[in-house]
Order: sequence, then C-alpha cells, then structure tokens
Amino acid sequence: MSGTNGAGASNAGGFFSGQTYFGDTTGIGRITRNAATVTTNWCVLTNGTVENQMLLRGSLCWDRTGVWSNHLVGVTSGNLNGGTDPALKGVWRVDAQGQPTLITQIETSHLEGVITLPNDTNKFGPWAGKIITGDEEASPVALIYMISPNGVVTTNDSTQLFPDGIYTEDFEIIPTNQDLFACDPDAGLVVKLPASYFTNHIGDLLINQAGEANVPAALFILHWNSGLAGFETLRITYRRPNGSIGHFEHVAFAPINIPPLH
Repeated sequence: MSGTNGAGASNAGGFFSGQTYFGDTTGIGRITRNAATVTTNWCVLTNGTVENQMLLRGSLCWDRTGVWSNHLVGVTSGNLNGGTDPALKGVWRVDAQGQPTLITQIETSHLEGVITLPNDTNKFGPWAGKIITGDEEASPVALIYMISPNGVVTTNDSTQLFPDGIYTEDFEIIPTNQDLFACDPDAGLVVKLPASYFTNHIGDLLINQAGEANVPAALFILHWNSGLAGFETLRITYRRPNGSIGHFEHVAFAPINIPPLH
C-alpha cells in the first residue's frame, strides 16, 4: 500500500475529516474515520475506455479548491509489468461513492505527485485552477503537466523553472505554522523542516524531488511573480547529517510536533 492521503480538515464533496485514501496497485483503498473499516478495493480506475489498469503509486490528492468538485484526484504511474515505457497514463477524479471519471490521458513514462491549485491567477499565474502533476523519468528532461477542467493538457519543460530541471515526486501548498515532514527511506529517517523556515513562503507551491531520477534530493519553492510573468524558484538541497546524499519520498505538512532524536 502506498500513497496515503487524508481528506484534510474540511468536510466537502461527501468526504469527511479523518478519512484516509491510499493507492493499492491498480485502485484506491479507503480507511474510514477511527480506522473502523478498511477497504482495499474502494475504487478501481477503469471505465468503458480504459480497461488496461495502470499502477497508482503515491499519486492522490483531495481537491480543496472546489474546482474539481472536492473529489479525489489520482494519476497513474507505471505499467502492471513494472515497466515505465512511454504509454498513456490516466488522470482521474473520484467522487465520495468511489465512482471514477477519466479527465484525460497523457502519453508519458511515469506520473507521480499531484495537486489541484486554487483558481487564483495572482498567486499561480497560468497554473491557477489546474491539476498539476509531473514525470520525473521523462527524457531528456523532467516534465510538469497542467490539466485544465476541460481536460486540455499543457506540457512544461521543468528546466524553465530551474536550470537542472525539477524531477517531481510530490506537491504541497505551504500552509501557515506547520512543520514539513519527509521520508528518507534509505536511512530510515523522518526529516523535519520547521514551520519557521517557510514564514515568507505561505501559500506558495512546494515541489519535492526524490533524488532518484536526478541528484540531489531537494525541495523547490515556487512563487509566482506577476511582474515577471513567471515563477521564482528556490531550491533547498537535502543532505544527511553525515554529509551523504539523501533520498526523499513523499512529504507532508502537519500541525504536530515530533521531537528530534538525541
């Protein structure tokens, strides 16, 4: 099981605070509030057009914007045989009854990480109101995709955002007064960046780079500059305390405190 994603602190679209959704091979599982019920096949991402199921790997978000009806949004990652050759990957939304709707398909190698952005052009420019996802394994450079409500896909060369490109693993909107927690699975660590670090970046887009498809593992903060009609990008490189190159899987902001190891 992978790709855990809580419904957040809001109740909308038939989803309720405390529910948790996760990727389970070719579908979506659900854990109800207080872990009362666990269903591994709550939703299977197929319809009359898409019958060849694709893996769902760490690529769920709950739409907090309302643009996508406060539904779950998921993107498929790899093929059932484990390959990542370019092929059609699905972008779906799923209602509270577990009914999937295919928004569009993108011919690419691997989709991972997804978010819906508020429809605020002053904050996100042409990305406002869109689904944002990416392919860290695209060649020769990592790609970021914007999907509009009518299913139109715009492809972005990530080197336009940062010279080395951004090899997307995860996306988050930076909230007020919450620490960021990240998983370094190779070292068995949960890494924390304190909320104070993000004081000047509230509401900006955070993109996580795992450090697998491109070294180093890093966090990228994207701030829309309307005067320049483009994003200003800040990279935060991750290295372990011993100086070795780290590895980031998915990240999450949370209003909790986990004390450091001593």
